[in-house]
Amino acid sequence: LGVGTHKSLVLSIGNLKPQKRPEDFVRMAAMVSRKVPEARFVFVGDGELRGRVEGLVHESGLHGNVFFPGWRRDTAELLAAADVFVLTSLWEGLPRSLVEAMRSGVPPVCYATDGVTDLIHDGENGFLAPPGDLEALSEKVALLLQDSHLRHRLGRHAARSIGPEFDIDAMVRRQEDLY
Repeated sequence: LGVGTHKSLVLSIGNLKPQKRPEDFVRMAAMVSRKVPEARFVFVGDGELRGRVEGLVHESGLHGNVFFPGWRRDTAELLAAADVFVLTSLWEGLPRSLVEAMRSGVPPVCYATDGVTDLIHDGENGFLAPPGDLEALSEKVALLLQDSHLRHRLGRHAARSIGPEFDIDAMVRRQEDLY
């Protein structure tokens, strides 16, 4: 991705559409960069807001720090390289990208929305912020980037909290059985 292997990496995965609030991801990146200038931010996905968020990156002076590589097939490898996973969605069902991040041991920082609050126990296996509260979101991301012990502890707890009931194949089979 060109972000450098020695940099802290904050990752998000999703559609670039209003529900996912990718603009908030860029604004969070600007705030965190003031505290952790070496951090890099990657939002994997594409969609109708791509032009707007790329423009916001340039307006914010974050070119070279925030990347939108589009859809990728190597998200498992990207999660393995990530230090923090961020989800800025305003609503969700069961966010699969969050499940995969947590299963991979990446500590999440997310807006406290339906679906997300079913997975994250604030301060135990990740952090929650009120939807739209960029200050709270940014503070938690910066804290995790600056405190490797906390980051690793929350990452371990995140991985343990995602059991076999979240396996996508098993979930599909259960839905098929239900129908």
